[in-house]
Amino acid sequence: MAKSNLRTYKSGVATVFQKYRKLKDYIQRGGNGVYACCTCGKTGVIGYGTNNSIVFDGFQCGHYVGRAASKVLFEEKNTHIQCNKCNSTGVWGLSGNLAEYNEFIRRTYGADINSALLSAKHEMYKFTRAELKEMKAYYQEQIRLYEKWITEGKQKIKLDDNPYKFI
Repeated sequence: MAKSNLRTYKSGVATVFQKYRKLKDYIQRGGNGVYACCTCGKTGVIGYGTNNSIVFDGFQCGHYVGRAASKVLFEEKNTHIQCNKCNSTGVWGLSGNLAEYNEFIRRTYGADINSALLSAKHEMYKFTRAELKEMKAYYQEQIRLYEKWITEGKQKIKLDDNPYKFI
């Protein structure tokens, strides 16, 4: 497969992964209709898009260690709900609000995970097309289950133990 096609496929998986992470992060933090930025605490209310799909208006899937670090691109402990201001670059953005993100990671997972994420920043990981295909299918299924849990009354749910760990 040509390099650009693999890059395009990885980008498609990233889109699905980011939605999966926002949903899982939302559920892990209570799933009560309100979600919060992991760095500044700004809150938002769950919304519904086309086909009853869950949307997080004004919020993104922020990466503690930037997306260029391929080893942790799809690492759950590296990704959480962030408001647009904290996660955006440029004049109005805080470029990840990294000082606060650092504290969130330390508070949530401990210093060892923080160090592992920062160490992985310089490690490359070459995904195969087959691996990306499996990951995309897995995340799409989890999205379906999580959205069903949110929209149909919140019966007991066992959050998945994501088989894709990179640190």
